[in-house]
Amino acid sequence: MLARAQALEAQGRKVVHLEIGEPDFDTPAYIRKAAAEALEAGFTHYGPSAGLPEFRRLIAEQWSRERGIPCDADNVVVTPGAKPIMFFAMLALLEEGDELLYPNPGFPIYESVGNFLNARTVPLVLSEQNGFDLDLRELETKITARTRMLVLNSPHNPSGAVMKPETVEAVAALARKHDFWILADEIYARILYEGRHLSIASLPGMAERTIVLDGFSKTYAMTGWRLGFGIMEKGPVTPPWRAARTRCGRWSRSSASAATSSSRASTSCRASPASSRRAPSTPSRTSPAPASRAPSSRS
Repeated sequence: MLARAQALEAQGRKVVHLEIGEPDFDTPAYIRKAAAEALEAGFTHYGPSAGLPEFRRLIAEQWSRERGIPCDADNVVVTPGAKPIMFFAMLALLEEGDELLYPNPGFPIYESVGNFLNARTVPLVLSEQNGFDLDLRELETKITARTRMLVLNSPHNPSGAVMKPETVEAVAALARKHDFWILADEIYARILYEGRHLSIASLPGMAERTIVLDGFSKTYAMTGWRLGFGIMEKGPVTPPWRAARTRCGRWSRSSASAATSSSRASTSCRASPASSRRAPSTPSRTSPAPASRAPSSRS
């Protein structure tokens, strides 16, 4: 769709872009400067697959402080864009026939990755009448013994809706009761008109069953830099990261460190849109990663 829109613009047509989530400003100058300095300093070679240790530490410190997510550097994986977090989390946790619950309307890749993995994709309708919030009654009726993962996206793409705190808490209670994973897409979490973002990973008993997907594209207008990350338990998806050897450029991670550590990071971009159950395990923060594809024993 973006390519079609750009082709129309090349023909002289005026296009209002609603087809892609991108800020209407350029990457801030201090971030571009940090990137240029990193390139000149020789940050052009391979780095650790999971990301530069100091960068992962900065992310863990800031997300722990701002969102109350219990994590350290070992819980953070840096990726080229945020989509690998989604893909590898689903690859690690979904088997054929497992059910993936996802918001509809929503980012189309949730459903397509589930279909690619031969999971059963189950849409959760977000209606205007309900303020595009999750309908908890519908969610409860669609949870089955095969439910393996629920995708949450708040603030939501494309509606801009923000999940009510009581909705987030109710979803957390259902996840604990029925033992399924949460993939929390929080890429728009800092784009709010008012209030604070409530991460489901910060609630009791949820850090060990939540994979947080985030990145720098939206808050800092770094869409073209392809720089995302995930926060998760050390056990669930470590093996796929090792196998994929997913890397981003060391220079881009250095510049994002400037964004993360800057005092401007906390105030940047404050405008926004309105019995055989196979359960996730709860490994300790220091436990070694399991060798199996999924974090729990599969029946």
